[in-house]
Amino acid sequence: MAQLATGSTYPMANGSTYHMANGSTYPMATGTTYPMVTGSTYPMATGSTYPMATGPTYPMATGSTYPIATGSTYPMATGPTYPMATGPTYPMVTGPTYPMATGPTYPMATGPTYPMATGPTYPMVTGPTYPMATGSTYPMATGSTYPMATGSTYPMATGSTYPMANGSTYPMVTGSTYPMATGSTYPMATGSTYPMATGPTYPMATGSTYPMATGSTYPMATGPSYPMATGSTYPMATGSTYPMATGPTYPMATGSTYPMATGSTYPMVTGSTYPMATGPTYPMTTSPTYPMVTGPTYPMATGPTYPMATGPTYPMATGSTYPMATSSTYPMATGPTYPMATGPTYPMVNGPTYPMATGSTYPMATGSTYPMATGPTYPMATGSTYPMATGSTYPMVTGSTYPMATGPTYPMTTSPTYPMVTGSTYPMATGPTYPMATGPTHPMATSPTYPMVTGPTYPMATSPTYPMVNGPTYAMATSPTYPMVNGPTYPMVTGPTYPMATSPTYPMVNGPTYPIATSPTYSMVNGPTYPMVNGPTYPMATGSTYPMATG
Repeated sequence: MAQLATGSTYPMANGSTYHMANGSTYPMATGTTYPMVTGSTYPMATGSTYPMATGPTYPMATGSTYPIATGSTYPMATGPTYPMATGPTYPMVTGPTYPMATGPTYPMATGPTYPMATGPTYPMVTGPTYPMATGSTYPMATGSTYPMATGSTYPMATGSTYPMANGSTYPMVTGSTYPMATGSTYPMATGSTYPMATGPTYPMATGSTYPMATGSTYPMATGPSYPMATGSTYPMATGSTYPMATGPTYPMATGSTYPMATGSTYPMVTGSTYPMATGPTYPMTTSPTYPMVTGPTYPMATGPTYPMATGPTYPMATGSTYPMATSSTYPMATGPTYPMATGPTYPMVNGPTYPMATGSTYPMATGSTYPMATGPTYPMATGSTYPMATGSTYPMVTGSTYPMATGPTYPMTTSPTYPMVTGSTYPMATGPTYPMATGPTHPMATSPTYPMVTGPTYPMATSPTYPMVNGPTYAMATSPTYPMVNGPTYPMVTGPTYPMATSPTYPMVNGPTYPIATSPTYSMVNGPTYPMVNGPTYPMATGSTYPMATG
């Protein structure tokens, strides 16, 4: 008797770790109810001649690498999900009805020629993008109920000879890129170059370049909003009997060549090229040059943008944004108060003499390019190119060639040499860097290098070589004979009590503690290194509190 597997009623295959099924020549896979094919790693289904795939669900076809679906005659693809059709080329989708194309994504219809889309209803044509309708030669768009024309990207309407636009409910004319409007009586003429309007609402009139409004006898303009009058180049306003002008804003009066303002009863003047103002409120006057504003009293300028001022006195200058003053060649500024100078850039103030700068409240001098100061008080000097400083009381000198300082901040005094400091009555030195002291007593030195200190107490020395240092703390000696030495390194002591020695070689050191002797005979020894103590006898040792012996 054959050896039984431990605890089993199944005998083991000789030298095998697989026990045999009762009375079977196939060993079982460990713990399985499927016997193995001799020398195979796939177990057999009970009583089957097909070995199983890796798992026990799908048996393999004899000598095949594709497993069979349970109870199926179709082997599976590489994985056990899709069974194969009769030949192993096309795997089946979940059920055994539709074989797959080369890849497992699209199932095949009953025959293996057309792969199916994700759902098994429509087989695919050459590429896997568009499935075929059952028994159709037109592929379907993915998820669509319309078959495609062979090699087309447009699906056909069911039972139609017109392909559909991608994802559209409008069929196409054969060979055309223009879809039909659903239920429309205006199909495209075969091979026509007239498309539908942007949306499917307005079909084209046969042989027309204008689409028709739904149920209308007027073809549409470029957009679908305004239908055209039959044989007209003017589109109609929606539901209107007035055709539109070139743009869709202004409809025409019946039989007129002049467009109407939308919803207006005022047509354009005969022979006029001026449309109505933005709204329908403003008709044209008898003269077609100026359209009216609000009521019929005030005509507009050449374009409809700029209405007349409060009264009809000031028409707009042609192509200007400023109305004209009565009988003037100067257009007005934003309001009717300020007429413009010859050009529309500068509006006039209170009279036609001074034009305003663009967007400014300052009038210009006649024929000048410089605007006035804050008010009209300071006009430009006749023929001058120098404007007033904003908010300044210092006008330029008539006929002066001295401009303002770098910017308009510092106006010039009567003498053009020194510009004024903002808000100051003291002129600046030649350059605008150094203002005068609080009072005008102390002007700048001949050279403007050294400015005055904060207050006017300490003027510069006769020679401007040595300026004051660190503010007014260290003034010059009472007599300006002794300027600072070697630049501002050695200032005078706190007050003017201690002037420099006759020779300016030795300045004071470290403050007023060690002054020069009462008589300037006793200067410092060996330079300023050793200060004297209480008298000139004993100089101090460098950095020491002990004086040096004489000499």
